[in-house]
Amino acid sequence: MDADDQRATRFATIGDQRIHYEESGPEDAPALLFSHGLFLDRRMFAPQVAAFSERYRCIAWDQRGHGLTGEATGPFTFWDAADDAVGLLHSLGLDRAVHVGLSQGGFVALRVALRRPDAVRGLVLIDTLARPDPADNVAGYEFVMKVWERHGMVPDLADGLAEQLLGADFDDAALWKETWSKMRPEPFRHCVQAVLDRDDLVDRLGELDVPALVIHGEADAGIPADEGRALADALGAEFVLVPGGAHVCSLTDPAPVNAAIERFLASLDARVAST
Repeated sequence: MDADDQRATRFATIGDQRIHYEESGPEDAPALLFSHGLFLDRRMFAPQVAAFSERYRCIAWDQRGHGLTGEATGPFTFWDAADDAVGLLHSLGLDRAVHVGLSQGGFVALRVALRRPDAVRGLVLIDTLARPDPADNVAGYEFVMKVWERHGMVPDLADGLAEQLLGADFDDAALWKETWSKMRPEPFRHCVQAVLDRDDLVDRLGELDVPALVIHGEADAGIPADEGRALADALGAEFVLVPGGAHVCSLTDPAPVNAAIERFLASLDARVAST
């Protein structure tokens, strides 16, 4: 077993949390920290890790209530999740990283940038927004949770969730449906509540002075592309629209997502080379 394999999957204790993560790539290379969306886990960034781990230290982690980190044990906020992210970096001997966050992962990345800008080399924000969810989204979350709590993750619910996140034609939706079938709704309520209760960051975006890229799927069924454009405008960031891309376009449309990230990382590396 080589060194990369030995450090491929691990757990880190951050405060009272036992956080699962996987890492690959050269240990002395610039770091990319991948923060996933609600109902998903670190595996949603598999195409990005595969594309960038030859040249970057790629760390994909499972947030509270997701993946191998396990069930949430109580209420938390995305400021707590931001502390988890920074704590994970520090546990790996890293001062900062490019934070790549999709949807709720973007909520985490923005809060890291506001609370600990020294821990952020750059932001890649995918299918996310800075303000709280609109009323329609809140109603949708409540519907999912009520059905799940009363009837379990029935096929119709899993199908609808997969279509919302991945679009109607994604080939590997069965993997995620199987994952959801093994999850319990009661502790997951804490994860959903963190989404619903999060604070509005729109008026604080002007505080950020870090390089940023905003990517958004054109066919995102949960967060309209106009939200991504507004976020990019507020940050003075490049905006990349993924034609036909679903909410989790890192999985459904990895080629344009990876190309945009590649250009962004090259621009960061060029900045370093010129100083």
